Amino acid sequence: MPLSTYVLVTDVNNLSDARYCAGMEVDMLGFNIQRGTPGFLVLETMKEIQEWLAGVYYLGEFKQPTDARRITQACSEYEVGYALTTNISQSSDLSAAGLNVVVQLSLQAALNQLDALIDSAGDIQFLLLNEAGEDYTEEALIKSLKTLDEAIPVLLGFGVNGANAAEIVENWPISGLALKGSDEISPGLKDYDSLADILEAIEIDDLD
Repeated sequence: MPLSTYVLVTDVNNLSDARYCAGMEVDMLGFNIQRGTPGFLVLETMKEIQEWLAGVYYLGEFKQPTDARRITQACSEYEVGYALTTNISQSSDLSAAGLNVVVQLSLQAALNQLDALIDSAGDIQFLLLNEAGEDYTEEALIKSLKTLDEAIPVLLGFGVNGANAAEIVENWPISGLALKGSDEISPGLKDYDSLADILEAIEIDDLD
């Protein structure tokens, strides 16, 4: 069944996660293709995963500082159309190279750089908020999310679980969720509990 909001799952590093998420109709899967960083996914593994999938977008993750040229080259090699960066200033170059850009920041960092985000809004498809950065009341959090989502579509990547996911999707000013994959226990063996709880909570019931 389809999901009630846009969902990105990052840190995917195995076929089990990828196939499960695709089967749950997740919109985008993210893979660490930044060479020399922990969790780097070799091209051979990425190709094996892609052979089994259809109907999802691919995101190349670059969470450590690097230059836009390296990001563009890696995304071309891995045949991914989206690139994740933590550097707002790279958005223009990545967009000009034909990539769809996802910027990952903490909520506080995004608010601190709001002017830069607004200036780059035309080059950024999504703003992924991976943590709060400081303590917020729920009222202040919702107000801040509204400010950011009005500038760039926000994917909320923290504070979401199976118990609150449906309410957040229904009532909070966001454009989607950013969830995380995890390592296999052993080849082909996975624990999907936390991810499944959220995805099942936001499934759209087919009453026909």
